[in-house]
Amino acid sequence: SNSGGTNFGTTWIPASYNDSTWSSGTGLFGYETTPSEYPYPFNTYVPPPNTNGGKITVYYRTHFQWNGGLTNFALLSTNYIDDGAVYYLNGSQVGSLRMTAPVTYNTLAGNQPNEGLAELLSFATNSLVTGDNVMAVEVHQTATSSSDDVFGMLLSALQTSTNIIDRKSVV
Repeated sequence: SNSGGTNFGTTWIPASYNDSTWSSGTGLFGYETTPSEYPYPFNTYVPPPNTNGGKITVYYRTHFQWNGGLTNFALLSTNYIDDGAVYYLNGSQVGSLRMTAPVTYNTLAGNQPNEGLAELLSFATNSLVTGDNVMAVEVHQTATSSSDDVFGMLLSALQTSTNIIDRKSVV
């Protein structure tokens, strides 16, 4: 993650971006004034905007391997976000929560109405590649006075299939 206050524009989005100097940790990321609202603990502190060092936008990136081979599948993202986010898979925007385009570093998010509840998004699969993939997410707050900053995400591949039973009558 990168919460240092640097406006990276769009340079950080492509899979080829070198994020090796960024901080690492485990989710949930951030800080919540009432953490009991969330079903998971906060494992990596990220200061909220109203705290010294806190910013309205925080960048996250993770690499994951995809072996391919699935058909009839969807990418399903389970999210804990306070307040808004934009999601990129290998450089292509695949989703957003409470963000109005165009999004820049200083864009404020819409208000998160149900803190602590999982939000589901379905992502397009056409930018997924066999091998190394990068999910990049920018999390935005509603105001510079926001007292919390939350990010947690689980990405799943969900395969669907239909079993057809062909019944033949024997007379």
